[in-house]
Amino acid sequence: MTPKEILFSAVVILVAAFFIFRPLGKSRDAEIHKIAFTAFTPKGLVAPFNCTVFLRPVGGSAGATSELGLGTTPEDFQPLISDLPKRITGEVVELGGFQQGTVIPLAIKTQWGGDSYAFFGREDQGSLGAFTDTDGSLEALGKQVVEPIGERFLMHLDDAASFQIDDNDQDLLIELWFEPTS
Repeated sequence: MTPKEILFSAVVILVAAFFIFRPLGKSRDAEIHKIAFTAFTPKGLVAPFNCTVFLRPVGGSAGATSELGLGTTPEDFQPLISDLPKRITGEVVELGGFQQGTVIPLAIKTQWGGDSYAFFGREDQGSLGAFTDTDGSLEALGKQVVEPIGERFLMHLDDAASFQIDDNDQDLLIELWFEPTS
C-alpha cells in the first residue's frame, strides 16, 4: 500500500468509528436527561435508582447565610452543610443511601431577619422560591433549576428567604450526583 492509501484507509476507519460510537454518546446524554427528569420532580428530589446521593457546594451569591440539609418541617431539619454560600471547600457530603422512588427531603434553612425554611417539593413561597425558577430566568435550562453537567447535576438554588427579594437562581450553587448501589 502506498502512504496515500494508508492515510485514506485510516480516515475511513476513523469516520466509521465516529458514526458507530456516536450514538453511544447520545444514548448516554439521553440517559442523563432521563435521570434529571425522573429525579427532579414537582414532588421533590426522587432517587432515580437504588443509590447513594452526594452533594458539594460550588458557589453562590446570597447575602444571607444558609444551611442545606434534610427535613420536611423546621422541627426535623437536619443540617448537612452550613455557612453557605461562603463555605466552598470542595467538601463532598454524603446524603445517604436511598431506594429507587424514595423522595429525598432536601431542605434549606436561611438566617436573614429570622429563620426561613424551604423544602424541595413543597408549594409555600420559600420552597417555590428556593427550588424552582419562578420568574423563568433559566430559560436556557428549560426553566429548571437543575443543569446536567456530564453525569452530575448543578442545582441553581435560591436561599429560603430570597422570595422576598428576587429570583436569581444563584444564591446557592450545589453539585449533586447519584452513585448506584445494589
